[in-house]
Amino acid sequence: MEKKTNKVFFSIIIPIYNTQEHLEKCIDSCVNQSFNIESYEIILINDGSTDKSQIAIDKYVQEYENIQCIIQENQGLSQTRNNGIEIARGQYIWFVDSDDWVESYSLEKLYKICINNHPDIIAFGAKNFVADMITRERPITIKGKKMYSGVDLIEMNTFQTCSTFYLYSRDFLKRNDLNFYPDIYHEDAEFIPRALFEAESVYLLDQNLYCVNEREGSITRSYIPKKSEDLLIVADNLIEFFYKKNSVTPRLLASMNARITTALNSSLHNSNCNVEDLTSIISKISGNKMYIHCFLGSRSFKHKVEGVLLNFPKLFMCVYSMLIANAK
Repeated sequence: MEKKTNKVFFSIIIPIYNTQEHLEKCIDSCVNQSFNIESYEIILINDGSTDKSQIAIDKYVQEYENIQCIIQENQGLSQTRNNGIEIARGQYIWFVDSDDWVESYSLEKLYKICINNHPDIIAFGAKNFVADMITRERPITIKGKKMYSGVDLIEMNTFQTCSTFYLYSRDFLKRNDLNFYPDIYHEDAEFIPRALFEAESVYLLDQNLYCVNEREGSITRSYIPKKSEDLLIVADNLIEFFYKKNSVTPRLLASMNARITTALNSSLHNSNCNVEDLTSIISKISGNKMYIHCFLGSRSFKHKVEGVLLNFPKLFMCVYSMLIANAK
């Protein structure tokens, strides 16, 4: 049931799939904001959950006028976020994962920046938690001025690739036809560089607003063979996007080569030392001239060495296997 308001400034989009144990903490953090509840909406999208997530969702929909629920057959995280963009009415959109949470003062801070600066994107820091204990701080590391173009940030190669660590102008997303690539893992690594490239103004907020729940069994911490293939799709799409741009500077391409190469290395790492999977991925990477070009064109000396070794797949396999074995 959709609830109308004429004063929506923010849209918080929360895709939900089988996270009943964490869902209430996530939604509570979004409704308990030091910000006028009539000025933002929360869109809960149940992406075909088979647990009791919908019971919790129904409770919040009944209690809060600014919450609406969409129920759909399972479409995956990317398409669910895209669906949220289509129905969002706020001037700015925030994607929040249903097992994470946000600080209670977040919207108040973000609102002041939006009103005073009107950026395409706001970037902010995050904290990682295990059992409610902070394990890692992830602040904005760039010091100096607060506003940059997205191209500036890509060239400096210091940006985070978690889409939840950003607030986006809805008009900016729609104007540039920015959506998440459907049906892949690591969709953020493909989306964020494209979004930043199109952004004329990115405001850097040096506060950690987002809280990441490092839970066992989450997708990012699980061995899933499909992730390796999807990381190759990420690399392919970024190559397709950036190498076709006439306005791309050599410095930007060097930074993107590093990001593309990181995706390729992650594809190898995700093989989990399964010989069959690892051999297949090495074969695909070593047989692709653009992949080798990205390794050799990265600013990282390590990447350049890997690019040379990939011309000799069997040697690369031996070196890689030895390094993994020593790391264990």
